[in-house]
Amino acid sequence: MKTKVLALIAMSLAIAGCGGGSSDEEASKNVTYLQDGIYLNDTDLTVMFIDTEQVNGALIVGDFANNSVYFTHTSTIEGDTLKSKGVTHAFNGGLTVYSDLEVLTTFTEQGADLSAVINNQNLIYSFDKVPSNGELSTLVGTHTNPNDGSTWSINNDGSFVINGICTLSGTMHKVKFYYVAKNVQAVNCADSSFNASDYEARVVSVEQAGNTYILGLLAGNNGIIWGYVPL
Repeated sequence: MKTKVLALIAMSLAIAGCGGGSSDEEASKNVTYLQDGIYLNDTDLTVMFIDTEQVNGALIVGDFANNSVYFTHTSTIEGDTLKSKGVTHAFNGGLTVYSDLEVLTTFTEQGADLSAVINNQNLIYSFDKVPSNGELSTLVGTHTNPNDGSTWSINNDGSFVINGICTLSGTMHKVKFYYVAKNVQAVNCADSSFNASDYEARVVSVEQAGNTYILGLLAGNNGIIWGYVPL
């Protein structure tokens, strides 16, 4: 698990198209894509999840392969493209806020493409939309991340304990297509400034290359914690 300080930023999203032409073309152009959901990069463990009903953190990108998390700031819709201005980027070793950075997210029938330029470097992700998460019972058990040694214990009632750079405990439940836990407690953190009991967690599970992973991101007044574990 990694810890960094940052604020969650809200955004909303709605897409519709229209146009002339044949009936088939018109039907295609009038499709409204359902943006809310889980999106997965098919080459590494990078996930975008969108819940437009959330006041804070409606769009989050977690690049777990590179220990990076991205939060966009304000946004507007132009056709099938979401234009976001401002990004908070937390990564392994620091945090940077880019107040004027523009991020473009274009939605398609298959998923979404995200692009930006950060410090003269292209940031490009292609995502496929993946199925909503199943029942909580699919996550139950004790799981270990061989890369950082953290252990995740999840019980049938949704209660959990994660032992890593902090000891995290709480109870999660399913909300639409993912899982949420409020008032998560963090104790015995390597950096004691992260000890708190007001973290809110968002948790998703995804399958990639035949492996299933649980991905978690927690935010509170004291900071943010993220990590993953294979099932």
